[in-house]
Amino acid sequence: MALISIESQVSDPHDLLKLTTEEVADVLFTFLVHLDHHEHYIYQLGNFNRSYLTSLASIGGRSFYPALLRSPLGSQVDEVLEGAWSWLEFQGFLVRQPGAPANFYVIPQSKRALGAKAVKSYNAGAVFPRALVGEPLTSITYSTFMRGQFDDAVALAFKELEIFVRKTAKLDQSRNVGASLMREAFAGPLRDTAATFVDGEEGYGHVFAGMFMMFRNPNTHHRTIDNAADAAAVIAFVAHLHRIVAARKRFVT
Repeated sequence: MALISIESQVSDPHDLLKLTTEEVADVLFTFLVHLDHHEHYIYQLGNFNRSYLTSLASIGGRSFYPALLRSPLGSQVDEVLEGAWSWLEFQGFLVRQPGAPANFYVIPQSKRALGAKAVKSYNAGAVFPRALVGEPLTSITYSTFMRGQFDDAVALAFKELEIFVRKTAKLDQSRNVGASLMREAFAGPLRDTAATFVDGEEGYGHVFAGMFMMFRNPNTHHRTIDNAADAAAVIAFVAHLHRIVAARKRFVT
């Protein structure tokens, strides 16, 4: 397996300095876990600097930002990498080696099994708003979301919402799907016929239909959700729509 070095992931050290601590931690862990595929390395925090990373990278025949060895920028790179190391340690991606001096660390088996995507999955899980999403959407979307399949997780949320609308509105025989089904449901069974604010009632149909037009089958609609934050926001809003439908069940006869 070819070594995925830090430099091969972020070729310009200036770009490395622009990343968040979590993003640098992802880069660093990807490098360390690829080393770990060959042998369970023991990493020494006390020597964690450019020279140490150069010695590790040389195992795979790669260098580590060679131009930085005598550059003032090097100390800044050291600082962000040390911050990333601390983040990995605090989150349990690096643990002290049993029986070794205090500054010797290894990747625990639980994190090693997750591979290079472990940090991305962890960060995605931290973004997922469980309290807002609730059930059943958390059970339906969470595992797909954690695998980084954000488009698919959003599609699953909308599929569940479509099924729930059809069932709640008792439109099992309707041939409409997606946005057309939403308009049918909110123009009929899910409409509050006693409401005095007519525009508001029409608005529900527009909102539901519009969301399906934007996000249902995103690849078909040329809209791609490729990051955890956007996917989490959409899924949370779908959960809100789900609750609206549940509350309107009382209007269905």
